Amino acid sequence: MPKRALYLKITSKDWFAAMALHLRSLSVSLKERCTLSLLPLDRWADALSLRFLEAGAGSARHDGWAHAKTVPFGILTQATLGSYELKVGGRTVDGPMGTAIFAPPHEPLIFVHRFDRSAGSMRFRFAHFGFVLWGGLDVLSLLAPPERLTGAAAVEAGACIEGLLAQRGADGLPLHALARRQELGFGLLRLLSAQAVLRPGAHEVLAGAARLAPLLRTLRDRLAEPLDIPALAKLAHLSRASLHRQFLSVLGVPPMEYLKRLRLDEAARRLLRADESLAGVAAQVGFANPYHFSREFKARFGMPPAQYRADRLFRPGSLGSRFG
Repeated sequence: MPKRALYLKITSKDWFAAMALHLRSLSVSLKERCTLSLLPLDRWADALSLRFLEAGAGSARHDGWAHAKTVPFGILTQATLGSYELKVGGRTVDGPMGTAIFAPPHEPLIFVHRFDRSAGSMRFRFAHFGFVLWGGLDVLSLLAPPERLTGAAAVEAGACIEGLLAQRGADGLPLHALARRQELGFGLLRLLSAQAVLRPGAHEVLAGAARLAPLLRTLRDRLAEPLDIPALAKLAHLSRASLHRQFLSVLGVPPMEYLKRLRLDEAARRLLRADESLAGVAAQVGFANPYHFSREFKARFGMPPAQYRADRLFRPGSLGSRFG
C-alpha cells in the first residue's frame, strides 16, 4: 500500500489544538541571568504557544528607502546584500550584512535600507513572530532581547528564516512540515532569549499572569463577544475591584484596556490576509462599529486599517500563518 502524507490545512481557526506541537522539549533555554524559573517544565509546555509566524524576502525600492511601521509582533531581519538601519526609541541600530537585527513589537519603527555600492541594490529576508503565555501575555514583553545578533547566532537566524521560506506557497502542509515550522519558529525565540535579559518585574508579572491564566485564555477565545467588566469579573471569579487591581498590578492596564489591545493586535494579524473584509475583521475581534474600530486601530498602529493592510499585505515570496 503506497505511503500517503498526512496534510493539514493551517487556518485561523483550527491549527489543530497545536497538536501538542508546542514542542514540549523546548523549555526555552534562557541563560541563567534570564531564567523564568517560576513554572515547572511541564507547565511551560501547556502555557507557551506560537501565536503568529511569517517569513519573507525582497529587495529595497531605492537606496535609503525608509519603511515606517508599528506592529504587534517581533521582527528579526537580515540584509543579505547591502545593510539596514533601524530607528527605534530615539536610537539607531546598524545592521550590516551578516548580522540580524531585532525590532520589538508595539514601538514605532523605521527601517532604512542601504544599497551595496558595488551591486547597486539591497536585498533582505525577515521573520515576524509572536509568542504568548496562556493565550494573552506576550513573551517578548518579559524580555529585553539584544538589538543585534552576530556571528553564529546571526547565521543560525538566517538558516531559520530560509527554512521558513522553503515552505513558501504551500496552502496546506504535511504534518512533518508543520512540526518543522514550529521548530524553526521556536528556534528564533531560543536565539533571542539566549542573549536576552529579563525586564524589571518580569517574575512578578509571570506569577500574576499565571493566576489570571484561565481568564486570559477565555478572553483570547471570546474576542468577538460583547464583554464588559461585570462579565470579566464573573469569568475570573473576582470582585470588580479585585479584577481591576490585579490587571493593573500584573499587566499595567485596566481590564477593558487590555481587552481592547488584545482585539486590536488580533485585528492587525488578520489584516495581513486579504480574505476578510475590514468590517469582517472588526466584527471578528469584537468591534460592532467599523468607524470606532478604525479610530482605535489608528491610535494603536499609527494608520487606519485599510492603509495598514495595503502596506503590510503579503508580497510574492513571503509565507505567513496565524496560529491559535
